[in-house]
Amino acid sequence: MISVAKKVGDCPLALYIFSGEREEEEKILKNIRSGGATVNDVLFHAAIPTIAFGGVGDSGTGSYRGKASFDAFVHRRPVVNQPLWMEGQLRMRYPPFTPSKLDLMRKASDTAKPNFGRDGKLLRRSLFSWILLLGAYSRKGAIFRYLLLMAGAALVKTFLSAKG
Repeated sequence: MISVAKKVGDCPLALYIFSGEREEEEKILKNIRSGGATVNDVLFHAAIPTIAFGGVGDSGTGSYRGKASFDAFVHRRPVVNQPLWMEGQLRMRYPPFTPSKLDLMRKASDTAKPNFGRDGKLLRRSLFSWILLLGAYSRKGAIFRYLLLMAGAALVKTFLSAKG
């Protein structure tokens, strides 16, 4: 397998390994240089917004996506290892595409905002914004927490007025 892969190209952009043997996976990862690698899956490497994607050697130079754009001169090879048992949990990727499967795909592919700024430094929220958003990272999460808080307050008020 390794000799065949090296005949095709020295450094593939992406390396996809399907195996249930940990030793075989490690041997392939140690002997084939690639831009990125995914074990037992083909979708998650591209779907995870915080993982860099890019080439090395003949497949390109540097990476892109978020902070990786800043770290383009230091290539860190991401390895996504998807357990084989997980395939049954990911049936939403395969036809027939029902409305419920499409809804699950939309929820699963909702990308989060990066936790760093244009300069590559981690963003820190102020105490004021943390209090205002009730610790949530988005307005949607804050609205949900405010609604829970109001529902809880209404229940306490109902309980106290019924008791008194």
